[in-house]
Amino acid sequence: MNRTDYVARDWPSLAAEAARIHAARQRYADQLAKRGDTERATPAADRARVSGALAAMWRAIVDHQPEPELQASHAEIRQDLAGIRDTLSQRAARASDEANAEQLARVQALIDHHFPWWPGADRPHILFLHSVNQDARRRWPRP
Repeated sequence: MNRTDYVARDWPSLAAEAARIHAARQRYADQLAKRGDTERATPAADRARVSGALAAMWRAIVDHQPEPELQASHAEIRQDLAGIRDTLSQRAARASDEANAEQLARVQALIDHHFPWWPGADRPHILFLHSVNQDARRRWPRP
């Protein structure tokens, strides 16, 4: 089993990675806005919006909550994750260490979970699994 396969099963760590990405992007967007750098603040705020949708989705999954209304499309989330993976791959190529490899594995796992659950569908398979799990919890509650 490779690192990504192992990490893909640790949904709480994936939720934490999505939250970490969002927090970093939100801080950056806020810093640019405070400096008055609107040329860079606008796209940074958009990236924060997309990463916020990813973080909200994963928080609902690990907390066993209903699927939230997302402020970004799944296509936007997939595109954003691909960009993060590319940036991390370049960083890992320059400075190969355990932390970069682990973060890259988590981002790749997020990408893998966000693939459509069925060819031609937009809905990610992780949300399909989440809905099945939610249904099972309603039908067969634990004592």
